[in-house]
Amino acid sequence: MSSNPFFEATNYANWLYNFSFGEASNTPSHATGAPQLIVGTGGHIPIFPPVALALVALLGLGLQAVVGRWRFMPWPLSTLPVRLAVFAGAIAYLIETKRQVEAELATKDTGINFTIVKGLVTTGPFQYSRNPLYDAVWPTLPALAVLMDSLAMLVVTPLFPAYLSKIVIPAEEALLSKEWPRQWKAWSATTPRWRSWF
Repeated sequence: MSSNPFFEATNYANWLYNFSFGEASNTPSHATGAPQLIVGTGGHIPIFPPVALALVALLGLGLQAVVGRWRFMPWPLSTLPVRLAVFAGAIAYLIETKRQVEAELATKDTGINFTIVKGLVTTGPFQYSRNPLYDAVWPTLPALAVLMDSLAMLVVTPLFPAYLSKIVIPAEEALLSKEWPRQWKAWSATTPRWRSWF
């Protein structure tokens, strides 16, 4: 019995939205006097990253509805157990990275939801990438494409890391470099923005 790809992707997007980040902060930074990015219309981050991820997944479903599924996985990689293993691996990587990131951010009394930033974190996964959580979130889209064996979903995948790279991360880096210029300069000189795949 075949499953409904729209139902699968919608459930995936809802789960990832709730699991990954929770509620975004919309408290103006000038109201608190502390460094903080604002999410939403007129803010630093126009679209909350989990929402952007869900929109890209929905775009992939829409494209698939128009042009068809276009399977791309060769046999034996196209078998369901292999595709499930790839997707499960991506989710496990995300869960573990999120746990590590939250633990490191907690040492500076901050969080992952665009909360007030109280210090520059350069330890744990942040010593290998300046954006370890984004490194773990974006691969879930190609993993979803593999799970669905859908070229249409795979084609839209680059939109999400492009949004992060062009909009979200520059805003975050501008804030960090302004608040902690010396530490930022040293950290950014030795730690890449993305892991080796970017």
